[in-house]
Amino acid sequence: MTKSLIATAVTGLALALAGPAGAGEVNERGWTNYAGKTKEGGDISFAYKKGWVSAVEARMHTTCGTMRGGNPRPNGSFDPPGNIMFKANGRESQLKYEASWPTRFYTVTAQKRGNRVVGKLRMSWSFYVAYGTPRVCFGTANFNLKPKK
Repeated sequence: MTKSLIATAVTGLALALAGPAGAGEVNERGWTNYAGKTKEGGDISFAYKKGWVSAVEARMHTTCGTMRGGNPRPNGSFDPPGNIMFKANGRESQLKYEASWPTRFYTVTAQKRGNRVVGKLRMSWSFYVAYGTPRVCFGTANFNLKPKK
């Protein structure tokens, strides 16, 4: 009787410490890691915790253009500096990063749906090329990710 009671208690403690099934990989700070592909085919990864998205890294198609037209560049990188956090409440969360040239604007729209995080990334910047011609660049990516296992 005592052995079965101890075995039951140990099993219950082990299950309690393991957390819910399908919770995904959690890093040392308690953030759940998400990784996968965007709808457009680029890689994406970020961490999520209590309505915040952090450590966002993604590859996206970008287009740069002048008054004469543009050329798509498939290797745009959405990689805000440092450990920037974006609010994941279904509304836009923006960052203007001026420490590098050119100034970049990062926008994240994300929200949690069940165990998934769904949203959109946007990035834009502009600069002048030869003879003062302005060049504007932008890129977007959509995602719908489950936690990384």
